[in-house]
Amino acid sequence: MKWKNIAYTSWGATTETEVQAGRPERVRDVINYVEQSAKLETHLLAIGACKSYGDACLNEDANVLLMERMNRILDFDPRSGEITCEPGVTFNELFELFLDKNWMPPVTPGTGYATIGGAVTNDVHGKNHDRDGSFGDHIKWIELVNSKGEIMRVSARKHNDLFRATIAGLGLTGVITAVNFQMKEAPTNAVLVRYKRMNNIKDYIDRLIKARGQYEFSVGWIDMTAKGKNLGRGILEEANFADTNIEYKRLEPKKIPKIIPGFAINRLTTKIFNNRYYHRIPEKGLDKFVPLQKFLYPLDNWKNWNRLYGKKGFYQMQCVLPDKTAELSITRILGACHTAKISSPLAVIKTMGSEGAGRLSFPMKGVTLALDFPNTSRTLNVIRNIHEIVATHGGRIYLAKDNVLDTATFRKMYPNYRDFMNTKDSYDIINLFSSSLSRRIEL
Repeated sequence: MKWKNIAYTSWGATTETEVQAGRPERVRDVINYVEQSAKLETHLLAIGACKSYGDACLNEDANVLLMERMNRILDFDPRSGEITCEPGVTFNELFELFLDKNWMPPVTPGTGYATIGGAVTNDVHGKNHDRDGSFGDHIKWIELVNSKGEIMRVSARKHNDLFRATIAGLGLTGVITAVNFQMKEAPTNAVLVRYKRMNNIKDYIDRLIKARGQYEFSVGWIDMTAKGKNLGRGILEEANFADTNIEYKRLEPKKIPKIIPGFAINRLTTKIFNNRYYHRIPEKGLDKFVPLQKFLYPLDNWKNWNRLYGKKGFYQMQCVLPDKTAELSITRILGACHTAKISSPLAVIKTMGSEGAGRLSFPMKGVTLALDFPNTSRTLNVIRNIHEIVATHGGRIYLAKDNVLDTATFRKMYPNYRDFMNTKDSYDIINLFSSSLSRRIEL
């Protein structure tokens, strides 16, 4: 099997990493690559579309497997919605193949370009977490190649320890070659979205919690430039499936120029954008029919939108906080950003309904907040301050979007890390599967 030297970045694009890359097309290729890496005693990581924001998909000075050619649908039952596919299949491909048959992925992240392999290893969640949980809750079995080059099929009934370690396992338990999971019924291809202005963070959280039992999907945007009595104001989107289909054709995304000045997103431009974005919704609110994919993937209208942050890239921080501490802790987080004079043009708030199925799953019952920060001299200190607030209030940071968290704070936020490490040690004795993230937090 051939290896090729490549350089790549995660979606945050703060760090370029050089690796030796293999590109398997069949399971036999995966086995050969795994055996070669084990013989050379070189760390290995399988990667998909690299939509992780931090270093979860990076493997500096080691080997990676580019899994995008393993993108076949292996089986589908149109009556039950049970599907088996390879890890390189994307969410967009599932929508294109099955939405007109009234099926959709059970849970989807904020981009349709993410892969099913990434959905498993990060246990992704979406705008319907309160009702449907995270992706791992819908998996029936996973097939993977372990560090010995053996093919294993794991499930809740067979090798349950490895099954729960592989879900949200960041690719550290083996190379996934197939996933069997339950699709979700989609009665139509559209949702009726109710847009509402939220006056402040208290109104926001109260309304989000009430929406749990009333709406299929809910998500909100926060105006990070608002202060005082308007701190945490924003636009809430609550949605249920529409009664009928609407005409929709997915357009080719607009292209962002490769070279964008680093100052394109700053406090001034963010304030102007946020003010206009907030006032686009009238005070009385707005109801609108929206194509399902457009609602789920609003940023996919722009190809490589991460270029807006310039050559230095950007950081994303996503946390989840228990219901009882959410208002206080998010108020403190927004205050920390104002004190540091740093704004996030993309601030997203949602609720979550339950713990995930994996040992290192991010979700818990509570409120989740995601913030994008331009890569400036102040950014890392702000993120570390936020980590301290989150840890103090019983929350945790999403590893798929992190490249700042330290080992001690990680272990406080993820008390099941020991169970994960014990399982990994049992099935990967030579510690073949590793990443820049796992080495950073000593996982």
